[in-house]
Amino acid sequence: MRRRTFWILLIIMGLGIIGCNSAVKTDLIAEVNGEKISRVQWDERYQMMKNNYEAQSQSKIDEQKDQELVQKIRDAAFDNLILQALLRQDAKSKGITVADDDLNAQFEKLKASQAAAGADGFKQFLQANGMDEQQLREELKMQMLAGNIKGTETKGVNVNEEEIQKYYQANQASFKEAGGMQISHILVGSEKEARDILAQLKQGQDFAALAKKYSTCSSKDKGGDLGLVNQDTSFVAEFKAAALKLQPGEMTSEPVKTEFGYHIIKAGAKQEDRAQSFEEVKNQIMMNLQNEKQNTIFNAYLEDLKKKAEIKDYRQK
Repeated sequence: MRRRTFWILLIIMGLGIIGCNSAVKTDLIAEVNGEKISRVQWDERYQMMKNNYEAQSQSKIDEQKDQELVQKIRDAAFDNLILQALLRQDAKSKGITVADDDLNAQFEKLKASQAAAGADGFKQFLQANGMDEQQLREELKMQMLAGNIKGTETKGVNVNEEEIQKYYQANQASFKEAGGMQISHILVGSEKEARDILAQLKQGQDFAALAKKYSTCSSKDKGGDLGLVNQDTSFVAEFKAAALKLQPGEMTSEPVKTEFGYHIIKAGAKQEDRAQSFEEVKNQIMMNLQNEKQNTIFNAYLEDLKKKAEIKDYRQK
């Protein structure tokens, strides 16, 4: 099983977009076309980005020892707030908005994805990122607003067949698919339950059916199928070691205990390393190239917004 990492998209094209305006606007640090940004907002943004960094890196920042990193995050937080104001102002001038129904749908989708990790998954997600539900809604709304602006600015950007072929030929090494063993598992909370399921399996019960019935992992919907597993797969060590000892068709004879619970693991077919064909990766390449083009256009648009804006930085005053 992969270690749980909590994170939220805080950047688009390398530039942050943030939405937290609950603070009382005192002690100004900046103005963007007359819109005021307070030190309180800056501190809140820094704290949120710091929490996000710690969640993704799984390491704590020591504000005394890591002063260079702290300063980088504080600078990024300041830039985030400037860009937020620019995007919000530009969206207003163009009549670009985010529909409440779309925001609610996105919020519920994110909430459900975190809840799938466990009963407290969503709560832990909020805590790890240092926000409450209202702040998360504001964050999502700002991201969606930026996405809507990007869609408007990059409308009609396409990639042709020749560009896709050229990229495929020039990047053959990128399309080597690592081999491994197809692995399925059933995850439960207690050793007793795991042993009861093992007994049913030894009596001839279907593994996929029991996974769908008993497993607490989201892979239960696929009969416990986790796909190909190899030495580079980011599963916890105990699980990966047990899985890779199996031969095709074999199953662990004892429950495997990890931080997630007790696993019954089954190996499927073994797949050797192979090169993916052009047809297999064509759509992936097309989307990547199209995204690169869109990012280039959008970044240029963002830089133009900055150049045209009247931005006053009061941090050093």
